[in-house]
Amino acid sequence: MTTYTLLYTLLAAAVLYYLCPLRLRWMLLLALSYILYAQNGRQALAFILLTTLSTWAGALLIGRIGVEDLRDLLPDLESGMRPKMEACIRAIDGGVRQAHIIDGRKPHSILNEIFTSAGIGTMVEPGEGLEMRSSYGN
Repeated sequence: MTTYTLLYTLLAAAVLYYLCPLRLRWMLLLALSYILYAQNGRQALAFILLTTLSTWAGALLIGRIGVEDLRDLLPDLESGMRPKMEACIRAIDGGVRQAHIIDGRKPHSILNEIFTSAGIGTMVEPGEGLEMRSSYGN
């Protein structure tokens, strides 16, 4: 890929981003990242697909994690998830009893997290431990 091709791609991505409805921007950015990686070869595309799927599956499966286990996992997290988890760690270190990561695209996600015993997000608590979710958002 030449420098000009990259610049044109980024310009087109910026225009599409601002024309796209807010609720669909995350999908546009994901699709554009796949296109960019695909232009750089199959290995790069396979890498981004694998990391996206593993992060998504992990978020669906982990119901509760202790802050000490989260500290251990932090270096292995994708760049998009790392700031969220660092914020949870800072909150717990600051005295908050629980911090929650919730998928806001799912209808009524905050209500389901707060008012159901199963919840639908990932809860970060002080200490150690990891609890897998038996189902997602039932």
